[in-house]
Amino acid sequence: MNLSNICEIPSFLRVMLILKHGFKIACIIIPIIIVITIIISLFKAITSGKDEDLKDTFKVGVRKIIAGLVVFFLPTLIPYVISLTGEDTLYEVKECASRVTEEEIKYYEKIQDIALVIDKMTNNPTQENIDEAKKAVEKSKSFLKEDTIIKYLTAISDAEIEKDKVAKLADCQRNGGIYKDGYCFEKPKPQKPSGGSPSGSDSGSSPSGGNEQGSYTPGGSGTGTTTMNILNGEFNVVNTKANVTSFAKSMRKNGTYQGSNSDRYGGYCLGFAYTHAWGMYTNNTSYNGENGHSYTGAGNFSTYINDDLQEVLKVVYREVSAGRPIILQVNGNKKGTSRHFVTVVGFKSSVKDENSIQATDLLIMDSWDAKIERMDQSGSRFVVTGKACHKDYTGYRVQYLKH
Repeated sequence: MNLSNICEIPSFLRVMLILKHGFKIACIIIPIIIVITIIISLFKAITSGKDEDLKDTFKVGVRKIIAGLVVFFLPTLIPYVISLTGEDTLYEVKECASRVTEEEIKYYEKIQDIALVIDKMTNNPTQENIDEAKKAVEKSKSFLKEDTIIKYLTAISDAEIEKDKVAKLADCQRNGGIYKDGYCFEKPKPQKPSGGSPSGSDSGSSPSGGNEQGSYTPGGSGTGTTTMNILNGEFNVVNTKANVTSFAKSMRKNGTYQGSNSDRYGGYCLGFAYTHAWGMYTNNTSYNGENGHSYTGAGNFSTYINDDLQEVLKVVYREVSAGRPIILQVNGNKKGTSRHFVTVVGFKSSVKDENSIQATDLLIMDSWDAKIERMDQSGSRFVVTGKACHKDYTGYRVQYLKH
């Protein structure tokens, strides 16, 4: 059994719900039984007139009260003990046990067929299985939860990446490159021996310190960046078909952002982020709140996750430099224990290369309010890991346009 998705198995949730109701009933019945038995025992001890009987009854009564308190506080003690372990899977079990309802069980029973299609595609990522999974998700978007949509779209993207990986690897090697993390780099030129030139210096170029220094081959069409003075700072802004500031203004005017109706669009930050990134890239400003939260253009994006933040920031640098906005996972609350998604639209012009870029250098369009914001100011967004948000992956995450 795959414990990472145990909270999506209806039979497991059914057991959790029974235990949950059982605890509630026990917390009511057991104290009543304890009180009744203590009263009966006290009555017998008093009527017997023996001091020893009274003392024994008192001792037994105390033990019963302690046992009752343990049962009463068990639902609180178990989650606390689980939290001390630091295990993500146990945390997920605790969370799903606390929130499980009959409606949630029926929901996961309803999507069992879709889950089987996704599993089939994951185990065998052929184009036929990928297309079948896409149709299943698209057909079911009206009732799928936001987290479920994200998970399934991520699985589809991963399957497409896996399917194309062999072809990309062969193409990269055929052109004499080095394939790594979905990118093709030029092979480093060989260094000349130290005595090969009069000065003894190396006139070639090669990676140093383990960092990739070859030319990045993004693939697809890109229009690079344009330098703009924005938000009192100079930034290299992604040079898409739509002007970044004008596009953001249109999205705010149309109400194409999560906070425009947070009760209705709660949890759809990734849906709006997809719409913002794709709309900016294609110069489509017609979206509104109603269609802007529906993961527009999601099929054109792939997912990249890495435990090393700098590796993720390198991808951000490459994509923005190639004229493609990229979606970044950031904090959804002040503590950084929940996630949110925004669109990266630029970085400081002082950034020299992909190895020097930092998260605080980024310029984002927030899916919450469709505003352009810096990430180097107090109260701004900051990047978080899946682990910090108790998700089934540990690292930092971006969604980038396929190439």
